[in-house]
Amino acid sequence: MGRVLRNMNSQIQEKLTKLFNSAYFISKENLAFAKFPELCKLQMKNGLDLGETYLNDHRCKEFIQSISTVMKNDLHNQITSRQPFFFSCRSDQAVDFGVIEKEIVFIRTLENGLAVNKYAMIQQV
Repeated sequence: MGRVLRNMNSQIQEKLTKLFNSAYFISKENLAFAKFPELCKLQMKNGLDLGETYLNDHRCKEFIQSISTVMKNDLHNQITSRQPFFFSCRSDQAVDFGVIEKEIVFIRTLENGLAVNKYAMIQQV
């Protein structure tokens, strides 16, 4: 996805940035992907130019998966690039909507002297 973005003109890149931000909002607020087109329509009504191409729940899912991949790669690079690197792992069990148990793993690190929790992964038990 990154390669594609670099080869686009700035207008298309700006539209996609707005769409990615909207998809991130959907994910962060735990909203259904089906809310994405409606959120985009509201933003277009308020004057944003988002185009018509990616305004569906399937694209929202793809945007969120891309964001997730980038965030996981950033965390991996952060962990492997610092020497020495101190961290602790925390995990907790949760149950999803299908009543399937999942294990959520967080990594706690120090950044600028402050403890920071970062999501690492979710795994089926």
